[in-house]
Amino acid sequence: MNFPVAKEFLHNYLHKIDDRPIFDIEQPDYHYLKKLLTWTVKDSNINLCAATQTEMRLKIQIDFLNPSLFRFRATPASEVPAHPTEMVLKTNWPGATVRQKNNGESVEFETEQLILYVQKNPWSLQILDKNRKVLFDDYAYGTHREPFYVFPVGVRKQGDAIGFFQSGVLDPGEQMYGFGEKFGPLSKRHRKMLSWNSDATQTATDRSYKNIPFFLSSKGYGIFVNSTHRIHYEMGNPSFVSFSFEVEEELLDYYWFYGPRFKAIIKDYTRLTGRPEIPPLWSLGLWMSRAEYKSGKQVEEVAVRLRQEKIPADVLHLDPSWMRQGKVCDFVWNETDFPKPKEMLHKLHEQHFKVSLWEQPYVSRRSEVFAELDRKGFFLKKADGKTYLIPTFNHEYSGIIDFTNPAARKWYREKHLTLLKLGAGVFKTDMAEAVPEDARAADGRDGKALHNIYSLLYNQTVYEVSKAFSADHALVWGRSGYAGSQRYPVGWSGDPHSTWQDMACVLRAGLSASLSGIAFWSHDIGGFQGPAPSPELYIRWAQWGLLSSHSRCHGTNPREPWVFGEKAVEIFRKFDELRYALHPYLYSLAREASETGWPVVRPLVLEFQDVPAIYVWEQEYLLGRDLLIVPVFNPEGNVTYYLPPGNWLNFWTKEKIGGNQIIQESVPLDKIPIFIRDNAIIP
Repeated sequence: MNFPVAKEFLHNYLHKIDDRPIFDIEQPDYHYLKKLLTWTVKDSNINLCAATQTEMRLKIQIDFLNPSLFRFRATPASEVPAHPTEMVLKTNWPGATVRQKNNGESVEFETEQLILYVQKNPWSLQILDKNRKVLFDDYAYGTHREPFYVFPVGVRKQGDAIGFFQSGVLDPGEQMYGFGEKFGPLSKRHRKMLSWNSDATQTATDRSYKNIPFFLSSKGYGIFVNSTHRIHYEMGNPSFVSFSFEVEEELLDYYWFYGPRFKAIIKDYTRLTGRPEIPPLWSLGLWMSRAEYKSGKQVEEVAVRLRQEKIPADVLHLDPSWMRQGKVCDFVWNETDFPKPKEMLHKLHEQHFKVSLWEQPYVSRRSEVFAELDRKGFFLKKADGKTYLIPTFNHEYSGIIDFTNPAARKWYREKHLTLLKLGAGVFKTDMAEAVPEDARAADGRDGKALHNIYSLLYNQTVYEVSKAFSADHALVWGRSGYAGSQRYPVGWSGDPHSTWQDMACVLRAGLSASLSGIAFWSHDIGGFQGPAPSPELYIRWAQWGLLSSHSRCHGTNPREPWVFGEKAVEIFRKFDELRYALHPYLYSLAREASETGWPVVRPLVLEFQDVPAIYVWEQEYLLGRDLLIVPVFNPEGNVTYYLPPGNWLNFWTKEKIGGNQIIQESVPLDKIPIFIRDNAIIP
C-alpha cells in the first residue's frame, strides 16, 4: 500500500478514536434540567414538560412497557418523535398501571415494581424499587461541582450540532458491564468508551468491532440507548462518583430495565431487540480455516488430512482468494486457482464438510460489475451524488453497498443465492465498519446515523437469504455488530495477535459481549496475525477455543494442528472429541439462548451475581450454567482461579470439591481445569 492510500485508509477507514470529554469546561454551552413544569399520566404513559437552567423547554415521555421496564424520550421539539429503529423488534407490550402522588415539592409515579421520584425544583430524578431502595439517581448534585460539573440530563450544543447527555450516581463498589465486545476489563467502572464501530485491526485496545449501547449495573438495572449515532460513555471517569453518556443526536431515547437479576434484564433486553434462532447443528462442530487457502487443491488436501488424523471437523473456510484478485467483492469465482468450484464443493460435501466463503460489503472499482452497480445507485453516495469510494485492506478503492436501497439488497441476495445453489454452506460476513460520516444513503440517512447500524443491515441481508434457501444454512460468521445483531449468529472477535496477552483480551471481549446480549460467539484459535504461535500457545488457545459456543482455527499462517507437532495433534484431538461429545449439552444451551437470550459463554457474574468482587474473575468462564472452564494464559501452565459457591466435580479426576475458594495450581500441557456443577447432567 503506498503512503497516501495508507494514510487515507488509517484516517478515514479505521476512524480515529474521539475521546473528548462529555462535560468540557472550555465548551460551556450545556442546558440541563432545572425544574419540572407540568406533567400528565394516562394509562402506562407519563408526559412531562421541564425547563433547563437557560429556560429551554424539553418534552419528556416515559412509557412503561411492563412494571419493571420503561422507555425514556426527551426532545426540545414540540412533539416527542416515535423514533423507530432497526434495533427494536417488539413494540407490543402489556404496559403497566401508573399511580401518581403529588407531594408538593416532588411527584411520584409508581408501578408494581418501581417508583419514579421527581423533585420539581431543582430537578432531580430517582428510581426506587418497591421497598424504596434507590436504584438510580441522576446526580443533580453534580451541578455544584464547579468547575468540573456533571449535569443530570439535558442538551449539549456546539454550533449547529445538538447532543443529549444523561448522568447518574455511581455508588461505592458499583460495577458496570456490557457495552459490546470490549477487550479491556470486564467491569467498565473507571472507563471512558465510545460506541462507534471500528476495524479495530487488533484486540488489545478500546477500539471495538461490536459496540452495543446496552449496559448493566451491579445495582440490578440495565440501560439500552436506542440510538445508532456516536455515543460517549464516562463510567466513573473523570468523575469517580458518577457516570454519564452522551448521544450525538437531537433526541435522548433509552430503555431502563429492572431485574434485579442480570438474567432477567438480558431476557427483557433480547425480548425487545430480538433473539437468535437455534443455529444448525453442524455449526457446533470444528471450523478449519486459514488466511488463506490459495487453491482448491490445498483445501482438498486439508480435508483429507483432517479425516486421516481423525480430527472431527464440519466446516472448511475460504478467505478472499476464492474470488479474483483485486476484484473483491463481486462474488465471481477465481477459477484459475479454484477450477470447477461446483465439483470441488460437491466433493467436500461428500466428505461431510460445509464450505464457508469470505465476503465484505464493498465492491472494487476494478470489478466489471462496478459500473453497473454505480449506474443503478447501489452504493452509498457523497453529498454531491457521486459514489463514495473508500480504500480497503486489499489496497483497492471500493464502493459501499447501500443496504437501505431495496434494489441493492435484492442484487446482494441474488449473488448469495447463486452461491448457495452451487453448494456453499455459509458466509463469513467480514468488515462493515467503514461507513464515512458524510456518506449519504438511499433512505436519506447520513453516515453519522448509518455507520453503527450498517453491520446489522449487512448481516441481516446475508442471514435472511441463507435461511430462505434452507434452515440448515441459517447462519453467518460476522465480525462487526450492533444492538440487534444477536439475531444473526455467529459473531467472532476479529483479529487478535498470536500472543498470550491477546488471548486473554479475547476472552474478556467474549465475556463482555455475552453481557451485551450476544449468545453465540467465537474467536480465532491460535490468534489471527503476527508471528506464528508457539505450539504451547496454540494448544492453550485451542483448549478453551474448543469449549466456546463455536470453534474455528484461523490465522495468517497455518492453523491446522499437525503444523505444531504430534503432541499438538494429540491434545487438539482430545479436546475436539470432548467438544463433539458435548454436542447435546451445547445444543441444549443453543435452545436456551433462542428462548431467553442467555449466552452460551458466561462470565461468573452472570450466575453468581451476589458474590462480592466476582467481576475480578475475568480469566475463567462458564460454558452454560454447569461447566466451569479455566484457560491457561502463560507458557508455564500456572493458573489462579475462583471456584464459585456450591460443590463441583473435577472433570479429570472426578473428585468432588467445595466451592467459594481460590485455587492456585500448575497444570500439564494436555489439561486445563474443568469443573462440573454438582447434580448437573452432562453427556
